[in-house]
Amino acid sequence: MGKKAVSRLLWRWSIIAAFILILGIWWACGGGGGGSAVDTDGDGLSDADEITLYRTDPNNPDTDGDGLSDGEEAARGSNPLDLGDPFPPCSGSDAAKCGACWNDPDNKWCCPQGGCGKDSSTCKYTHCKNNDGSCANICTKPAKNSGGATDIKITNTTSKPITIAFVTGAVGGACADANKFISYEWVAKNTTWCKDATHIGGEGAGHCTGTVDAGGFVEVKRTGENAQKCLTGAILLGGKLSCPTPTGFTQGEFTLNPTHTDVEAVDISLVNGVNYALTVHLPGDAWAVQDGGEKVTSIGPNEGLHGNNNKNGIFPPGCTDCIVAVQGRIPCPAITPNPQCQQKRICNIYRGGVTGGTVEYMIGDLPK
Repeated sequence: MGKKAVSRLLWRWSIIAAFILILGIWWACGGGGGGSAVDTDGDGLSDADEITLYRTDPNNPDTDGDGLSDGEEAARGSNPLDLGDPFPPCSGSDAAKCGACWNDPDNKWCCPQGGCGKDSSTCKYTHCKNNDGSCANICTKPAKNSGGATDIKITNTTSKPITIAFVTGAVGGACADANKFISYEWVAKNTTWCKDATHIGGEGAGHCTGTVDAGGFVEVKRTGENAQKCLTGAILLGGKLSCPTPTGFTQGEFTLNPTHTDVEAVDISLVNGVNYALTVHLPGDAWAVQDGGEKVTSIGPNEGLHGNNNKNGIFPPGCTDCIVAVQGRIPCPAITPNPQCQQKRICNIYRGGVTGGTVEYMIGDLPK
């Protein structure tokens, strides 16, 4: 046999050997439908899927070390490579139940039936523990501002135009990043209705003023990079006034898309008196009364100085601390000389870990 014939024969055998090797690997990984897929670490995922699809370690049943096997995470839809993502994010009614968990910024997950934690292994102290010690029905804190901007709409339901002042607080607290902060100047520049921007107080603090026509509305909407910026302040009904007699003024307060907490907040404040009824409609179903209180989708309307303001989401006249009027800190003592504060802390309405939608402040006449 000549050299060329031998060379051709060897080439053919090498092709056949390579084909047999590939066929063997394919069959071992479950190819052909008749074999069982190899699962070296017993996590419920075949070695082939771990290598090519999930990029997990076929020799480690829990690649990210979060207490859930790679197969469990794949079935849940969470990321088996991310230690901080062992469960799906909280949404819907679970978001309202879990909002209080995010008051602690270190908490990563929530058991909607009760309980929060930083490490998924601690689910054994909650109602979400299975008999075998694993976790079930737990959800995680959504990514910050994943729902986009929470915008503001101010609607006038009365028969006459109303002047309002749109006030922004100073950089700090829940909005401590000056580069991610919506100021009164931004509001004046990016709306057609709010004018005469005036600085008062610390960095970013001030107000602009506008008019809401009878039956009309105005908005503060944010898009692009501004959708991720914090908006905190108040809407003063009647304009920027200081204890106007005889009844003072109503205001609606807000902290939306915060940068240094995971909790949005709104309320109706009668601390400086009352001149209009205010109702606040809240987007979605994740809002709840502070400190783990009941779920709400709206608050108000408030009543007059001597009406029934013992309602969720309302700071009664003169009550700067919700449940107590702090002596020396009643803003308008001549208007609210005898504050009747709440019996428990129900003045703030919180939404934890969720953003997006429009908070609508509806201005109405006080009941006769």
